[in-house]
Amino acid sequence: MRVFMAINLSKETKERLEEISKKIEKQVEKGKFIDPENKHITMIFIGEIKNKDIGLVIDAIEENYFKPFEIEIGDMDRFKRNRGDICYLNVKRNDKLDEINNMLRESLKSKGINFDNKKFKPHITIARDVIWDYENIKKVYNTNLKIKVGQINLMETVSGNNKVKYRVMY
Repeated sequence: MRVFMAINLSKETKERLEEISKKIEKQVEKGKFIDPENKHITMIFIGEIKNKDIGLVIDAIEENYFKPFEIEIGDMDRFKRNRGDICYLNVKRNDKLDEINNMLRESLKSKGINFDNKKFKPHITIARDVIWDYENIKKVYNTNLKIKVGQINLMETVSGNNKVKYRVMY
């Protein structure tokens, strides 16, 4: 199964992000917009994992308890791609979020769990394969949305019916 650690967003936050997505969607030539229920902030992408190792990943989450704190969503940006960009909203730099990410990585390493070791860049993906006038559209969006973070979830990627859904496992 394919899994990742994430901050699952509240219903209210997902609704606010959907309003933003709809505005962006009206201004782009094309793009595959993310289902509101699938919006999240990836902490660590693990990828394919054996069932027997799921407990170790859950242990890593449980070992890194933290008190709830707040993060802020800021401006829109992109990961440039040839077939179309990935449009996302940045999570403003937050020392607590960085600390939790580092602790989770260390816990996974100590348990022998492999994961994507790319530099942590917290964000919320809005759309993929976007063809747009990025320079003009990006200036319009700065959300200044605040989100309370209370837990990290283990999520599974489930594919079917030409759709992807993220299921909370823990």
